[in-house]
Amino acid sequence: MKFTTYIVAVIFMMFSAMAFSNDKSSIANREQKLFECLKDKNNKSCFSNLLNDCTVVENLKIKKRRLSKMDTMFVDWLGDDSVFEIYHGKERKIGNIIISRDYIIEDTLANRMLLKIKLEKQLGEWFIEHISISTNSNELKQALTP
Repeated sequence: MKFTTYIVAVIFMMFSAMAFSNDKSSIANREQKLFECLKDKNNKSCFSNLLNDCTVVENLKIKKRRLSKMDTMFVDWLGDDSVFEIYHGKERKIGNIIISRDYIIEDTLANRMLLKIKLEKQLGEWFIEHISISTNSNELKQALTP
């Protein structure tokens, strides 16, 4: 019974996220590509482009719609302004299996947005388990608190 439950849980987890990479240096390279994209004023689909670099194993329509909404939110937030800097914030690790990273995106008017990325390693590959952006002041304060 335990073994069956374990197998079902593993199969469920396999189909719950986007495969991102199988090594951490590649994760850093892809994050860098995302940051370069966010800094490019002409690119309006940075989050949706994550689907091009990842093997999608969950419902593709849901992922596309969610990432498309994030693109719209980011472009609307940025308006006519541009990204000044993307700061690395908190990083939390659980063993060698989960990495959660916070980033603060600052525009040239000093407005800030929080970018959260949670990666999970499953069967030797890194998956994007969660990605979100927010301008909520409480979330930004929490991300900036040591």
